[in-house]
Amino acid sequence: MRLAIEHYLAGLVERGELDVLLRNLLISQGYEVLKRARRGEKEYGVDVAALRAEADGLHLYLFQVKSGDLDRNTWDNGPNSVRASLSEALDAPFSSFAKLRDAPFRRHLVTVFNGEMREDVRRTYEGFVEREMRRERDLDIDYWNISTLVGHVEQALLNEGLLPDLDTQLLKKSLAFADVPYYGFAEFKELLSRLLARTPKSARARRRLFATVRLLTRMVGEYARRGNNYRNVLIASEITLLALADWSSTSGSLKIGQEYERQLSDYVDDLARLAERLEPDLKLEHGLAMGGSQEQVEYPLRTFELMGWLSLLVLVSQHLGEWDRADWACNLLTAVITLNPSARRPMLDEHGIEIALAALALAFSGRQTEAAVYASWVLSDLGIRADLERPLPELHNNLDAVLEAFADKRPPEYTDSSSTLITLLFELLLWDKDSDEAIQSFAGKFRQLDLQTWYPPTDYSTRLYRQELTDGFTETGVIITDNRTALLTSVSERHKHFGCADKDPFSEHVSGITRLIACRHFRTPVFPVDWRSWIDNAVGN
Repeated sequence: MRLAIEHYLAGLVERGELDVLLRNLLISQGYEVLKRARRGEKEYGVDVAALRAEADGLHLYLFQVKSGDLDRNTWDNGPNSVRASLSEALDAPFSSFAKLRDAPFRRHLVTVFNGEMREDVRRTYEGFVEREMRRERDLDIDYWNISTLVGHVEQALLNEGLLPDLDTQLLKKSLAFADVPYYGFAEFKELLSRLLARTPKSARARRRLFATVRLLTRMVGEYARRGNNYRNVLIASEITLLALADWSSTSGSLKIGQEYERQLSDYVDDLARLAERLEPDLKLEHGLAMGGSQEQVEYPLRTFELMGWLSLLVLVSQHLGEWDRADWACNLLTAVITLNPSARRPMLDEHGIEIALAALALAFSGRQTEAAVYASWVLSDLGIRADLERPLPELHNNLDAVLEAFADKRPPEYTDSSSTLITLLFELLLWDKDSDEAIQSFAGKFRQLDLQTWYPPTDYSTRLYRQELTDGFTETGVIITDNRTALLTSVSERHKHFGCADKDPFSEHVSGITRLIACRHFRTPVFPVDWRSWIDNAVGN
C-alpha cells in the first residue's frame, strides 16, 4: 500500500493536484482549512493556511507547496523560491490568514514537496531555520518530503478504521485496473459503498469521511490519467459524485453542500483537463474523425460522448460560478457541433441525452437560438435518412445491431419505428421564435413513426443517483403539427398532464446539476421539465 501511495504522490504537479491533496489531507486530520491560494491573489508565500486546536491553544499552520525535489534552484532562485516565500510568510501578520480575536499560540511554517531535500541545500536550509526560530519564540519551521507525505496519507486512510485491510485490497485493485479501457470500477464502487455505509455521527467525522473519499477518487483518477485513459478519470469522478448524492438522499444527510462542492470542483477540473488536451483537434474541421472501417458509426459515437462531457463542463462551471471557464467550454462545444458532421448523425435514440445536455449548455450561455438551429441540422439529417430508407437512431440502443445495420446487414432486432429523440428535437425547435418554416418542412417526414416522450417515475428520487431509471411512463403516438403555435400549445398541455410532480430533495437542497450528471452516467433520458422550461422563455410567455 505504501508503494502505491508513493507512486501516486510522486507524479502530482504543484497547482491543482498536490495542493488539493494537501487540503484533503488536512481536513481528514482535523485541521480547519482557512485559505487556499488562487491565481491572481496575493499569497504571502502561502498556498494553504489551516488552524488546529491543540492542548495549549490554537496553532496556525502555513503551508507552501512545491513539486519535485528541494534543490538549490527551488530553495533560493527568484521571488517564488522556497526561501523568498518563507520570508514573506514570516513578515505577514497572522490576520492575513485567519480572522482571530487573539494571536494563535504558535505558528508553523511547513514546506511540502513530493520529492527529497538535496544534500547540497540541507545545511543552508537548516541555518535559515535556526536563525528565524531564534528570532521568534512561538514559531516552528519544518518540511514534509515525500516520505512524510506518504506517512500522513497512509495514516489518513487507515486511521480510525476508515480503510481497514479488506478495503485496502479493494483500493489496490482499483488502482491496478484504473487505466484499463472500459473498466467497470466494480472494486472502486464497492470501496465507496463500504466507506459510506459507516454513517458519520458528527460534522467533523463527515468532513473526514468526505476528504478520504475525495483523496481516494483522486488517486484512482491519477492512475488512469498516467495510463492516458482520460475517460476513466471522468468515470471515476462521476461514480464518486453519484455515490455521495445517493448516500445523502437515502440517509437524509442534506447538509453537505460545502463538502460536495469540493468534489464537484475536482470533477470540473478533470473535465477541463480533457478539453484542454483535445482543444487543438476540436478547432479543426472533422477534428474528431480518426479513420477506419467502422468510422461511419464510431465517429458519431465518439462525438456524442465528448459533447456530453463538454456540455457538463459548461453547466457545472456555471454552477460553481466559474464563468470564464464556462464560456471557453461553450465555445469548444459549439466548435464540435459546427465542425464535425458526426454531431448531426445520432446512431442511438439515447443520443438524445447528449443533445439535450448540449441544448441546455447553450441555453444557459444565452445561446438558445443556436440550440434550435442545431436541432434543425439533426432533423435535416434524419429526414434524409428517412427519405432514403436508411436506418434511423436505434430505439433500444443496441450497438451491435447498429454496427450491422450500417454495414448494410440490418438485423431483425434493429428497431427504429419509434423515437423519443425526434420528439425532443421538435421541442427544441420551439426555442427559436422564427422556427415556423423549419417545423413545417420537417413535420411530414416522420409521420410513419411512433413518436414518444419518456417521463420519470414519481419515486425517481430514491433511485436516480444509483442506477438507470428503466421504468416511468412513456407517452406514445405524439403528433407533431406543422403549425408552431399549435405545437407549442400541445407540448404545454401534455407537460401539465404527464409532467412529474415529485421533487428531488438532493437537487433542491444540495446540487441540482448532479441530476444531469446522473442522466449522462446511467443513460437515463434527460427529464422533459429540464428543456421545456426554456420553451416559454423563448416565446416570451
